[in-house]
Amino acid sequence: MMTGMLALFFLMYSVNGGATVYYAKDILGDKNLVSTINGIFNIVQILGMFFIAMLVKKFGKRNVFSLGLILDIIGMLVLNFLGGFMPVIVVSSVIRGIGNACGGATMWAMVSDTIDYGEWKTGYRTEGLVNSACSFGYKIGNGIGSALLVGNAAAQTASALTSIRICFVWIPIAVYACGLVIMKFYHLDKEFDGILADLKARK
Repeated sequence: MMTGMLALFFLMYSVNGGATVYYAKDILGDKNLVSTINGIFNIVQILGMFFIAMLVKKFGKRNVFSLGLILDIIGMLVLNFLGGFMPVIVVSSVIRGIGNACGGATMWAMVSDTIDYGEWKTGYRTEGLVNSACSFGYKIGNGIGSALLVGNAAAQTASALTSIRICFVWIPIAVYACGLVIMKFYHLDKEFDGILADLKARK
């Protein structure tokens, strides 16, 4: 599940990141908005990381991760349907920044938890295998994402504008929605304390 999640997310990051400049220039009408969108998004994401641990302690990694996915979807929809005005762009970037803080702070912790789960389930601790699976997901996602990027043109056609929207807005929303579905089947948070106690008892 986590390897599939990583593949999806890196695909989305590659497509979305590469399409940002086209979205700002051809959809929002100002290529200089790239720095505004990315700047606010990154600052909020970094600041949000400092508060995620409190949420994880109270609600668990899976629930915080899922909350981040929902916020990311909301942020994308706000930008897509209301974008073009600076206040909307700022609000969207803030929402998406908080969402990505939730995801970024919990995703790799959840991957680490699968190592303990694997040791408990099989008797073997396979950090190398898990990291290789994560690397595989990263390479697959980046490879496919790069292949999907739109080209540059002085004036984009209607189909090109549709492709830009798909790459910047709808592919990420589809990935976030898939993530929510995957998280429905992820129950390790509830079992993890018992798994750690069992592993400790075995040693």
